[in-house]
Amino acid sequence: MIRIDKITRGRFGNKILQYNSLVQIANNLAVEPSCVEWDGHRFFKNLSTFKSAIPNNKPIKKLNWDDVLNKTDDELKEMTQNNSLNIDDPSYLLHNIFFKVTKTDPREFLELRDEFKPKLAPDFLHIGIHIRGGDIRGGDGNHGREIHPASYYINAITEIENDKELSGNKIYYVCTDDKTFETYIELVKFLIKNNIPSKLGPNTLRNNSLQHANNNYIHDFALLTECDIIISSSSTFAIVAAFIGKENKKLIFYKNWLERNVRHEKWGNVTKDYPSQYWKSYDNFWIEINNGGKTYLNVWKIIN
Repeated sequence: MIRIDKITRGRFGNKILQYNSLVQIANNLAVEPSCVEWDGHRFFKNLSTFKSAIPNNKPIKKLNWDDVLNKTDDELKEMTQNNSLNIDDPSYLLHNIFFKVTKTDPREFLELRDEFKPKLAPDFLHIGIHIRGGDIRGGDGNHGREIHPASYYINAITEIENDKELSGNKIYYVCTDDKTFETYIELVKFLIKNNIPSKLGPNTLRNNSLQHANNNYIHDFALLTECDIIISSSSTFAIVAAFIGKENKKLIFYKNWLERNVRHEKWGNVTKDYPSQYWKSYDNFWIEINNGGKTYLNVWKIIN
């Protein structure tokens, strides 16, 4: 068995990534998954349930991020022979291991409940925009390392509008966790000034405080999952929306952000528990994106 007894303290995108890791590794090793109840059980169909009993009284062994990245499936399988594997933090099995473990389409086990699925007009091209503000602003946000300026979003929209293969009606949806963020304010002004058809995500529209703890964020998330194109931020909120819901989304990313990861710009404190390879494992996810991504996360454009 492989189990989550306590979901990550990270936000919604990280919770989905941890759950994806659970199911993918369970599938790869042909063992049973067990997951404590979390937000996702309200929003998704048929998630793994929690199993308190440990099969054959096997001891619980922590499976860490470096085990997954450095061991083969056969070596990991051997670990399950005498142990029940646990991936609670500080295992940190998030986007840093996504490309290593994801061999099953996440849509097979991450399907939103019908009441959360938006009904979008079939005769429009739907473009989701995610702007991450809040936690990446100022000193608490790695000194602005992850900020995406309005110019990136404007350039992405211009590229879409000028693409002759994307003719027909289009509508843009702006989703954010921070309506006071300059990037958001400038982008909305641009859309209005240029008469570009756009709407705010349901939660972005209704919630002026946009405290992430409120459960209405699911409506912005669900909208992004059904878009044809996502103009992404650095947030895992946008990343997981890309591999759930509508298939074959066209994904756009910010060049300067990806290049910061390629250069492995320092963003975390290197300690005994978190060596440089730990931080770089997350950079490597974005480096893979910079190289075009892989199945379930294929990059369409990288834009400055």
